[in-house]
Amino acid sequence: LGSSYKRRHHALLGMIAQPSGHPTTRGRRLTAWSCLMLPLCAAVQEPRQAAVRPGPGELVAVVADTTGTKDLAWLRGVRVDRVAGSPRCISESRPWLQWIVDNYNSLPPRVFFSHGQSNSWHTNVDLDWIKREHVEVTMLSHERWMEVHEDMGEETPFLEAWHRALFGQSWAQWAHAKVLHRQCCAESVVTREVIRRHPKELYQALIETIDAVPTAPWGFVFEHTVESLWRDAVVGNAVENLRRWAAEQAQQATHGSLLQQVDLGVLERDRESRTNMFLAAR
Repeated sequence: LGSSYKRRHHALLGMIAQPSGHPTTRGRRLTAWSCLMLPLCAAVQEPRQAAVRPGPGELVAVVADTTGTKDLAWLRGVRVDRVAGSPRCISESRPWLQWIVDNYNSLPPRVFFSHGQSNSWHTNVDLDWIKREHVEVTMLSHERWMEVHEDMGEETPFLEAWHRALFGQSWAQWAHAKVLHRQCCAESVVTREVIRRHPKELYQALIETIDAVPTAPWGFVFEHTVESLWRDAVVGNAVENLRRWAAEQAQQATHGSLLQQVDLGVLERDRESRTNMFLAAR
């Protein structure tokens, strides 16, 4: 894989200070090496989540918790809905989308999509600030995409499929126009009005694309797409386009033509090496 793979697989992230009062700033300055998003995959059955019945003014934290064991005591005074069961290559993408579908008709006023940690390499959450702040979209990472590439390795065909279906542009066009300098890592607080700008069928169609190729690196694709999903309008018949693509992939019965054949052992060692480099840089 080597340096060429590293360049394509992970756009380098750099710190751009957020405005004063942003929930994740706290005066920190970091240099991040990557989002480290392509671990081993395993077929895991996702449990369906019960629909939330929010009270007036309620903020609900939807926590991606693969094992169901994360300590969420720090989410004091906030209703928590754990979504679990997704392999790490899918990460939070499918669980969060499924939660939206299951709760679309009874969404709370605001939703906090969380990885479950109050502090991580890309986020330091000020929960009190989140409770007080009422804006349509707040992306919580203090890291931004400082480079994007047309060729993102094995993620490219899936980025291409989503962006052409949703926004009518190639990944390369959209990335340089919209994604560059946006925030990484998908954690966000959004209002139900933002979620409902898109029909429930759109979120279901995105799930169908994930299910059609379940070993693809959807977590990485999702984190490059979710801010655009919250902030930008989709064009054309996005639902039909997504479902057509999903049906085509399912019909092939194999996705070898889409996923590059890589040595997962090498990938895992490379990921650990980049983690060590990032920690040393801090």
